[in-house]
Amino acid sequence: MKSKIIFIIACISMVLASCDKYNSGIEDPDLYKNVYMPRAADDSTVVAVTRDEASFELGYSASLGGLENAAGDINVSFKVDEAGVTAFNDRYGTNYPLLPAANYSLSAAAAVIRAGDRSTDKLTLTVKSNESLALFKTYILPISIQSVEGGGKILPKYATTYYLVKVGQPEILNLGSNWGGILSIGPKNTVISNEKVSKDILMYLPDDKGFYKQAPLHIGINWDASESFYYVNEKAMMVRNAPYWAGLFRFDMFPENITQNNPKPAENIIRSIADWNTFWQGDFWDKYLITPFGDYLFTRDNGGTLWRQPMFSKINVNRTQVATAFDYTQIVAYPSTNPNALICVNAAGDLWYYPVTGGVPGAGKKVGTGWNVFRKIIVRGNEILALGQTNGLYAIAFDPDKTYFF
Repeated sequence: MKSKIIFIIACISMVLASCDKYNSGIEDPDLYKNVYMPRAADDSTVVAVTRDEASFELGYSASLGGLENAAGDINVSFKVDEAGVTAFNDRYGTNYPLLPAANYSLSAAAAVIRAGDRSTDKLTLTVKSNESLALFKTYILPISIQSVEGGGKILPKYATTYYLVKVGQPEILNLGSNWGGILSIGPKNTVISNEKVSKDILMYLPDDKGFYKQAPLHIGINWDASESFYYVNEKAMMVRNAPYWAGLFRFDMFPENITQNNPKPAENIIRSIADWNTFWQGDFWDKYLITPFGDYLFTRDNGGTLWRQPMFSKINVNRTQVATAFDYTQIVAYPSTNPNALICVNAAGDLWYYPVTGGVPGAGKKVGTGWNVFRKIIVRGNEILALGQTNGLYAIAFDPDKTYFF
């Protein structure tokens, strides 16, 4: 509506300008020679970006109001108006930060409304997206008219254009409202989850771009006792049941049968091991966070002590203490095959990286903040798959030498 009003005012001004030659009745037409930004008629201009390397071009310019075209050249300068950040946030009750200087450029800080014209040439704001931008955050960039020389004056109400840069990420999968709480990577980079109502175990197959667009395979029917799945390798997984018993069980996987058109996925993709002593790894594993890691199993107890024991061993058997004060809410192996590090998230949402040598974590370093915006993380190859609050799954390429903040 505001843009229509500006357009109508401009049209009326043009009509009056033509009439003024024949006495419009306006005593001082110069009072209406205001310079404004046409885009400022809108509350904001929104551009949606991802954290991929890309550039987006948006326009900005200045125009002359009033009854007549510019009698001479009018020089207009522009600036990034940091004070406008506070003004916008106060007006709308938001808390948008200023877009970092490295993520934008202006084609020019000045332009001219030439004699006989009513506007400058269109200038270009280039927004540059990359991994330095925080996912799910909105940034603001106010561009204002700084000065006008040669005729006219700044119209304050329409002197600033607000550009909002919303950072998103394509969902590679959405588990929906019927997600039952299980989330794990599986053989062939599949994603394993479950349904809350049916208790079926689902397996999603990726396409060649890493998205999970097809309907899942139902590889388990009514697994109502199962609470967590753990990827061990391409031919083995472990499943922990819910308390009271919280037993841990070993399953064989058959990746050669993982195809979208498998007619009997519940029969030939995952199977329990016939020998009970090999199948059952013991009970009461809910006392630990469990992280399979190559030939080892890392377990972190409620006191924050991290233990290491052989893979497929009974609870607390042949275990070695390898760290203390390991107070993390999530601990995953990285990368997903042949892991050499642990990625951890604490209650504050900080992301930590620990290289592992000889089964012992080395010195950790903080590599991210704000990760509590996600419900759960798993690892696929060298990527972190992060589950959002609305059960959308996002793939985030991970490099331990970079920082990831949300």
